Parts: sequence; C-alpha cells; structure tokens
Amino acid sequence: MRIVVAIVLGVLLGGGVGYLLAPRAPNPWRRGSLEQQLRAKATDYYRASRQLDQLKMEQMYTPVRQLEEADKLKEQAAKTAKMESHATASDRHEQEESALSIKPEKLEVLLDGSWAVTAGKYTLYAFGKQIPSRLDPAVWVYSEGQWWIYSFTDAERLHYGNPPDIAMRYDPDK
Repeated sequence: MRIVVAIVLGVLLGGGVGYLLAPRAPNPWRRGSLEQQLRAKATDYYRASRQLDQLKMEQMYTPVRQLEEADKLKEQAAKTAKMESHATASDRHEQEESALSIKPEKLEVLLDGSWAVTAGKYTLYAFGKQIPSRLDPAVWVYSEGQWWIYSFTDAERLHYGNPPDIAMRYDPDK
C-alpha cells in the first residue's frame, strides 16, 4: 500500500513540477481585463483587414475553424497575398493610414459572459480623401484563455454552442 501511495504522490508531484516548468507561448493580448484584451485583439483584427493581411486575420479565427477549413483558409490567404502584391505604394500607404485610424478606445464593445460583439468607426483613406467609415460587426468567443472570431460555422456551433442574443442577429443563417 505504501508503494502505491508513494507512486501516486510521485506522479502528482512530477506533474505539478512539470506544469510549472513547462514553456508557455506569450499571448500579447493577455494584459488587463477581458475587455481590454478584446479591444487589443479586435484592433489588430480590424487593422489586418484594412491592410489585406488575410493570414493574420485567419490566425484570429477560432481554433476549430482553423482546423476545419485549413486548406480553404490557406488558399484564400494566398489569393489575397497575390492580389496585394500588385498594389501600388500609394495604395499601401492608404491601407496603412486606414489601419492606423482604428483605435482600441474607439471600438464599440458589447460583452455577455464569454461572448462579445465589436464594431466601431474609423477613417478610410482612399483616392487621397478621408472618408468616415464603419467597421463591420464581429462576433467573438473567449476560449482557451483568449478571444477568437466566431463565424457561425457548423463545427463552431458544435464546439462553442450558439452565442447569446447580442450576437445572434449576426448569424448569417437567420
């Protein structure tokens, strides 16, 4: 009996030490409150969308969607990168200016538990003009220690469930 207890204690102690010593990937959005984390990540997402950085945007999709649609997402990112490679310096400058006009404090955030919806205003720079514009609403789910874009795919619905009412109006199937 003592041997069994010693083995169990050794396993538990080893597991605890291993957990404490295990390397962890840094999460640049994991500072401050959940709302501050969401604002930081949503700002990065919206900026990437204005810079046509499809790959960066896709890395913010739920892990379930990234796994489920890996080939499709990779193809979309390649098409967008190819299209972006033909952009002029002026186009890139306007994209960058548009992206920089997106500020965390200017985002509209609705929170409901581990779900959120973001939107907001920014300035679109196009053809040498500044155009006040709106950011499309995005639905987010908090899982595995960070916020992810939720896209209402079947796989996401099975894994995360349906969001609360604040987000259901953005369900493309409704």
